[in-house]
Amino acid sequence: MHIGDWVILGGFTSVHQFAIIGEHAMTAFASAVAQDVPPYVMAHGNRAVPSGINAEGLKRRGFTPEQIRRVRNAYKALYRRACRMTRPKRLCWPKRRQGMSNWNRLYVSLPSPSAASSVNHQA
Repeated sequence: MHIGDWVILGGFTSVHQFAIIGEHAMTAFASAVAQDVPPYVMAHGNRAVPSGINAEGLKRRGFTPEQIRRVRNAYKALYRRACRMTRPKRLCWPKRRQGMSNWNRLYVSLPSPSAASSVNHQA
């Protein structure tokens, strides 16, 4: 299992031993993650499924509204338009051997987690 930087796992979340959870992703309470969760995505359920992007988490990490909009557009392109149930799963997901870095290059140019962590937050 590999868990990226700034991931939030909800309480009682279980993760399969070979699953990859990308940077800035979030899972809901009692989720069962059996497959990879792409970066910036929220997932929920027993057999966790994507349910949107982690926009609030990205705001808190210092992402600009433009960067969040690009992530949202990439999510819509992958899950709402291009990857309908009629398309084979292999056409919708990057090959595992190439790693999760493909998600970072798709439609978005975002700062590295180290650049985002240098932002000062005020309560």
